[in-house]
Amino acid sequence: MTGKSQSLPSLNIRLPVYSVRGITGFSIGVYVTTYALLILESLTQINAGAAVAVFGLRLYPLQWVGFCIAGGILLIALLEVPTGILADSLGRKFAVVMSVGCRSVVFVFLWLICREAASANPQAHLIILYALGFELAAGFASAFFSGSFLAWVVDSLEAEGKGPLRAFIIARSWVYYWALLILGSLLGIGSKLADFIQYSYIVGFFLESGLAVFLWFTMQENVQYQFASASQVFSTKYRKVFTEVAEVWKKGIKILIKTPELWFVFITAAALRAVLNVVTWLWPVIGKSRFPGQLQQFSKEWVILVLAFSCCTLIGNYLLSNWLNSKRGVGGAHVVWLTMIVNLIAMIPIVFIAVVMSLQDTPFAQLYVFLVAIAAFQFFKGGLLSMTDTIQNEFIAANTKERSTVLSLGGIIQNGVGAILVFYGVGSTTTNLVWWLLPALVLVGMTLLQTFVCLRKLAS
Repeated sequence: MTGKSQSLPSLNIRLPVYSVRGITGFSIGVYVTTYALLILESLTQINAGAAVAVFGLRLYPLQWVGFCIAGGILLIALLEVPTGILADSLGRKFAVVMSVGCRSVVFVFLWLICREAASANPQAHLIILYALGFELAAGFASAFFSGSFLAWVVDSLEAEGKGPLRAFIIARSWVYYWALLILGSLLGIGSKLADFIQYSYIVGFFLESGLAVFLWFTMQENVQYQFASASQVFSTKYRKVFTEVAEVWKKGIKILIKTPELWFVFITAAALRAVLNVVTWLWPVIGKSRFPGQLQQFSKEWVILVLAFSCCTLIGNYLLSNWLNSKRGVGGAHVVWLTMIVNLIAMIPIVFIAVVMSLQDTPFAQLYVFLVAIAAFQFFKGGLLSMTDTIQNEFIAANTKERSTVLSLGGIIQNGVGAILVFYGVGSTTTNLVWWLLPALVLVGMTLLQTFVCLRKLAS
């Protein structure tokens, strides 16, 4: 890949892809570094760290964090089918715009959590209710985005005759994602330290709302497919439309059944995303509970760590993406081998984290091992997602209208497994050792099986 402008896809593709990835990264950077600890901090202050009874459940603050996050991941899996139906009937553009719009609503619930936590008499049930609202909006955002965005990118490239560049475009978009995630993380943590976190959520709301409007007027639908209009779906023709959508889903399921390689790819991706969810959401929780006197949340040191980890991810994404797109090849066996190597190496830091968690005392040496292991995992994390996106599309034929459906079916598998692992990975005061090692071991085993099956398919 030379990188010359004349060899790249048109701006009609690159601009939506990079703007969506970039602003999504910024938004997630704002709240992923603050959301879990914001709930934990608020509920701990309300009941002095004791169990909190809300909606008939009596859980410790840390367990409520796990409950909300796991519930959100499970919700994504449940929403894959209805959002997939809308995406297949109204089009990929509609789904992507709806995803961005739902993410703007996410910031409304975050603002409500902040306002309630800062009130004179904060109510635990309201904080949990707003957190569940956050998870609902985030679930719709993720479910609408899952499959539809990648399907739009791949099929738009095929329509321009730029199909071989999909690995490059996907990998480059992740570079923008991680670069702007650093800025979002800086805004989120910095505004929390300065005690105006609610204003960063307002910034996120307007950014996502503006992006939704921009995409609605500039993003072009995949012209090779015929999608129904909204008036058709919600008029007297809705039965015909949904009958056609049902046929699309049947075809998508048949593709999945007839392509056993995709099962291995999706289950491997499920284990990977389980590890990613556990590390991304729970490393701050471990840092607070395991090293309470050495690693204070929302401190200057915390800002440095968040930015350092984000930079590790950006660097890893850039280097691994360049490797993926080197002169040795862009797809096929090269992607399979590279995915195997990075998956296996990335699990080594998880083992070190598990060792630290298994020890009783907490000297500074363990803290250093913990932080270095997190940084190492973050480095490989940057390339793992772009590789996963690429390998998923390697085994779906070009110009397949059901691509969004097939990827959504894969999303159901990934998020269903991830929800289970995240929920059971949280205890009353710290996270459980086994649920850090289990997804890592599953990932190692599935990676080896995936490599064998995919290489055999490519050689046939």
